[in-house]
Amino acid sequence: MENNAKTALELFKEKAKCFSILYVEDEEFLRSKTAAFFSKLFKSVETAVDGKDALDKYIHNKYDIVITDILMPIMNGLELIRNIRKNNKKQEIIITSAYTEQSYLTESIELAVTGYIIKPLDF
Repeated sequence: MENNAKTALELFKEKAKCFSILYVEDEEFLRSKTAAFFSKLFKSVETAVDGKDALDKYIHNKYDIVITDILMPIMNGLELIRNIRKNNKKQEIIITSAYTEQSYLTESIELAVTGYIIKPLDF
């Protein structure tokens, strides 16, 4: 079983090298720490400080995966996702949030997010 897990991890690392990521997080320390970790796995990682910053970057670039927090100033993650969905219904989007309220989870499902990861992230 341990060999299967190692094989799966190595396969994941190999495939991840092909992906570009847009990581959206308003908390500076978490953003830099997580982006540094993602940079070890993914082809490229670009960060944004809020939903508006992310949407501006998204409009001008192509990303394989968007990873976003929910509660942020200026434009929150759910608003960002709604705007992305207007242009690309198939965009892979993962939410990272400390909030587990049913309303957030329900809206995330309605917006067809790829995944919902509860913070704190454990590397």
